[in-house]
Amino acid sequence: MIRDLTPIQHALALAQTRNFARAAEVVHITQPALSRSIATLERELGVRLFDRLTTGVELTAFGKLLIERGTQLIGDVALIKREIDLLGGLQTGSLTVATGPYASESLVGRVASRLLAKHPGLRISVETMDAREVVSGVLEARFDLGVASSARIAKAPKLVIEALEPHTVHFVCRPGHPLCRQKNIELAQILKYPIVAGHIGGDAAQFARVSGAPGRFDPDTGEFQPTIQVNSIGLAREIVINSDALLPATLGMVQDEIDVGRLTLLDAKPLPIPIRPCQFYRRGRTPSPAALTFMEILREADAEMAGLERKRIERSPKKLRRS
Repeated sequence: MIRDLTPIQHALALAQTRNFARAAEVVHITQPALSRSIATLERELGVRLFDRLTTGVELTAFGKLLIERGTQLIGDVALIKREIDLLGGLQTGSLTVATGPYASESLVGRVASRLLAKHPGLRISVETMDAREVVSGVLEARFDLGVASSARIAKAPKLVIEALEPHTVHFVCRPGHPLCRQKNIELAQILKYPIVAGHIGGDAAQFARVSGAPGRFDPDTGEFQPTIQVNSIGLAREIVINSDALLPATLGMVQDEIDVGRLTLLDAKPLPIPIRPCQFYRRGRTPSPAALTFMEILREADAEMAGLERKRIERSPKKLRRS
């Protein structure tokens, strides 16, 4: 009789990697320990689960059955644990959030900090990734919440989506850039330089394609890949500070660097398509108290940031107000 799920988790790792050494790395044990665990599991079940070949391992018919049922069993246990955590609410619960790079840099970090300040007993995990991975992670229930650009999730009916405030996008560069002292810069002049950004989707991708932006448009996905593609705004800022590349960004993403003179705004019209973040969760999955509180704080923080951006534009030189 199997007394705990650890051997099944080991078997899942081996089935995925088909290699004892790599599977041992995945589950953070030694290869001999993994081999003993699999052998013990096979002995307890009375069948061979894996055929050992010179090229790796292959699942037997018994192994395929174990992996199918084991995957479901592990998922059920995780669901039970989540339901128990829900009962713990905001005192001992947990929250997993997946976020796109723009939202991560400008919003999610401060929201998580505010949530923890109010409820220090919570366990919060935040992962930054491409917006497509954010969507798939929430749909696969690997994350409780997702935060990303609304342009990337408009066609996801299995999600409950809440759009947040729109944020105007400006171009920024390093001080001393060939464009930084020019006035009334046209978009054509800007697009002669490399652009640093993540994957660009939706109307923004079409705009980039029509405008002749440096990069590649993928007709299959409808996405635009800029010259320098990153999934971290912090990395994008460093690239721009140390090169002639340009960064399309909201003021919330670059305000600190502008204030200390590491970046400067180009005297150009803002892009006609704003960034509009949204938060979402899988339809049919009841948000936990921690998730609901996170969403409430995110609404407040996003509204605050949008208000500060509007005030900055009102107080700033004419170049920020031109449309």
